[in-house]
Amino acid sequence: MSEDRELTVAEIATTLGLNISTPRAWVSTGRLAAHRDQANPRRWLVYQHDLDRFLDSAPRADIGRPKARGMVIEPTGREDWSDAPEQATLDLATSLELPGGRR
Repeated sequence: MSEDRELTVAEIATTLGLNISTPRAWVSTGRLAAHRDQANPRRWLVYQHDLDRFLDSAPRADIGRPKARGMVIEPTGREDWSDAPEQATLDLATSLELPGGRR
């Protein structure tokens, strides 16, 4: 990839497997440098090198979680979740019974 390549917010989301609102929030809060597209002023563009710099410097928690659409979550049956709190939350959520017998 060329360092000067311009990416749209949607391209960033697709490439990183994130919901589009995540990179949009990075831009709107000023954490990720972006500029308006001359041809379409409603569209934000980000230089590849600015995205790379942001991803290298941001803590993992600030990057966001990948979209889970289509992902199969298998319960693990573990007792100690101190090393994997996200998986513990997913296991708990998938084990809950909703009213009416729905899951």
